[in-house]
Amino acid sequence: MKIRLIFFIFVLSILAVILKLFYIQILSPSISLNKDLGFTKLIPERGLIYDRNKLPLVLNQTKYKLYAEPKKMKEKEEIVEKIDKVLKIGSATLEAKIDD
Repeated sequence: MKIRLIFFIFVLSILAVILKLFYIQILSPSISLNKDLGFTKLIPERGLIYDRNKLPLVLNQTKYKLYAEPKKMKEKEEIVEKIDKVLKIGSATLEAKIDD
């Protein structure tokens, strides 16, 4: 009799855990993720560096990189002209940098 009672309590506790997990994962996933786990989006930013006169030596700047794969380019001249309109480097310089 005692073994059946212990087994019954064990099965009920496992069933309660499964039901709670089902509720958290299936019925309300977005609410539980944000509230329970406390996710927040952080945007990292590097620190500023100042000299002894409190003037900034290094500031945060947004930089972009441009890559080209010359072997996959079909119309190299058109692409160089479009890039030159934006960057204003010079088409000869761009053609030299984009070399097969």
